[in-house]
Amino acid sequence: MLFLNYFEKIFKHYPNPKLYLRGGAVFAIKVYQDTNSLIQIKDFDFVLEDERCCNDYFYHEFSKEFGIYLNGFNKKSQGKNTKLHIMRHRNSMNYELSVCHKDCTELPMTSMKIFITEQNYTTLLTSLDNIEYKFNNNMLKNFNIIIPEHNKDGMFNEEFHSDDKIISNIILNTTNNKLYQQFLYYMIKNPTNICRLKYKNVPKSIMVKNLYKSTPSWLLNEELMLNLVDQLISTLTSYINNIYDSYKEQIKILNKKIVDYNDQIIIYECINDLIGIGGDPLEALDFLNGGNNNEHIKEAPYIKKFKNKNALINRINNLISNCKKYDINFNQDMLNLNISDINKQMIIDRDLIRTNLSTIFVEMFEKIDLIFDNININRWVNTFEESDPLISIFQFDELPLKLNNTNIIINEKDLSKSVTWLAIKKIQKL
Repeated sequence: MLFLNYFEKIFKHYPNPKLYLRGGAVFAIKVYQDTNSLIQIKDFDFVLEDERCCNDYFYHEFSKEFGIYLNGFNKKSQGKNTKLHIMRHRNSMNYELSVCHKDCTELPMTSMKIFITEQNYTTLLTSLDNIEYKFNNNMLKNFNIIIPEHNKDGMFNEEFHSDDKIISNIILNTTNNKLYQQFLYYMIKNPTNICRLKYKNVPKSIMVKNLYKSTPSWLLNEELMLNLVDQLISTLTSYINNIYDSYKEQIKILNKKIVDYNDQIIIYECINDLIGIGGDPLEALDFLNGGNNNEHIKEAPYIKKFKNKNALINRINNLISNCKKYDINFNQDMLNLNISDINKQMIIDRDLIRTNLSTIFVEMFEKIDLIFDNININRWVNTFEESDPLISIFQFDELPLKLNNTNIIINEKDLSKSVTWLAIKKIQKL
């Protein structure tokens, strides 16, 4: 077994490491110890809390003989502003080792762990290796499971404290109960936990309760937790909407200017096209379809220039539609206009406003981002689906993010690491 040899080397080079098995596998072992009932284990998460291993030598040199790399693909780091590094083997993705892990987990139920020693790692790994095929292994009954201190509702038994004024304000406006506040703190520090709670941990807790004669205190009070999360989402939504409201009028004014410029640009493009086809789009269409042999139209610039007749017909049909929309009729005075220079200047003026609007968006999103300062970007982006409880937080009314319904107004380079922008972009399918 790959990880058996890997751990053997760890114990040899780093005596008495703080090495644990934690998460869903430990939860399943605990249920098995208590009830003899089987719960499916999808993967095995190990944690190495040892500063001696928090370096590039361990990530890239120490482990490479086993084909084990950062995230399985030799990446430098995982997530944003975090010391957490995930070690995986390309062909054994159901085993992973988190190095330099620091606890910030939402629930005692998911934070159970087994301390791995030089005396027990062989037995443990051998048991896990056969667990999918032969869970009924009495050796698993002997492992001591460490369960964090918790209260009767399945929350950590610790009162809330944070130096982050923004998060503190949001949580204090959600509940006065300090234990509940601590639970919400873990949720807001990693909002993907909200989705995990709703779609993974609550269903798992409900299923397991039926296996026990009396409910263990570390299992969840599902109704309480879901209600608290709903309240948190409501508070977050209000807080973020207040930020948006402080910019809303500026955004509305600048966007109106962009729309007006877009209309003017389209009008002058229509005039340019009318000149190009000789004046009357209906006569031009008739000529192209062989209905007449008008010499004036025959000599028009577009008629002589365009090689693809179908493309020109499509352009003229679009011109007819826009002329109706903007009430444009050809007249001889149009021939005296320098359309090209007018349009160029309009585009320059419009794009200057667009830049100002983008700057406002960047400033607004950066303020919202202060709430979410320690998020795994990849997991965050993959979180948002149609039924996701986080979607409502980022639903802004009248948020103009597109120019001409095609190009995004925002300079994305300025927001490449903005969790707010990434969420909005995913939700609006930009």
